[in-house]
Amino acid sequence: MGAIRDVITSFDASTDLLQEAKAHLETLDDLASAKADLMQEQTQIALLSAGVGTDRTPAVATFGPEFKQTHAIRSETAQTIPDVIMAAVRDFVGGGSDNVVNGIAQIFTTAVQAVLGGENAEGSTTDRLVIALDGDGQSLVRVDFHVWAQSVRSSALQTQVEHVSAFYARKSVIDLAKLDFSTFNEYFEPVVKADNPGLDHLQLLEETKKYFHEFTSSPTT
Repeated sequence: MGAIRDVITSFDASTDLLQEAKAHLETLDDLASAKADLMQEQTQIALLSAGVGTDRTPAVATFGPEFKQTHAIRSETAQTIPDVIMAAVRDFVGGGSDNVVNGIAQIFTTAVQAVLGGENAEGSTTDRLVIALDGDGQSLVRVDFHVWAQSVRSSALQTQVEHVSAFYARKSVIDLAKLDFSTFNEYFEPVVKADNPGLDHLQLLEETKKYFHEFTSSPTT
């Protein structure tokens, strides 16, 4: 998994066919960048309306950092995606126990693999929203994660890249005064479950409650 621009720079355009393929890849690079920009804009709109009216997603107190990337992916480099995402999650969400970080990475990896799972010349997008611990476990954050990917059908390009993709994530500090257990459970329990698949429903509920009580005095029953 590497930057699309790096592939373009190293591309052999010594023939007319390869020059055409390179031009096509440049178009795909522009498309991926536009998709990343769109995901950024949509996330900003979603955060402004979070927890308002019928929106039951976690309301935010402050907006945090974001990252936006585009990538070229080949089948052999796709195998590194879980490790790449794990490293990105550890860098982006700097707190909480290993099982929380592992759970988030698993959720995001599954999202990426879903859009890379087959031929998709039109492109597809997958979105995930989770609650995470940040700042050495001192605060709760909402992490919005989006991934878009499109398969490359040009035979002249496929030796270099099989999918072009765009990733966007933003971390925002949650407004605890507006956070109820139902909302917390909806977006945090999947994180616990992802790294603890053997827990039954009641065990997941109790584990989620423990985390909730660490950050709020609100009753959960």
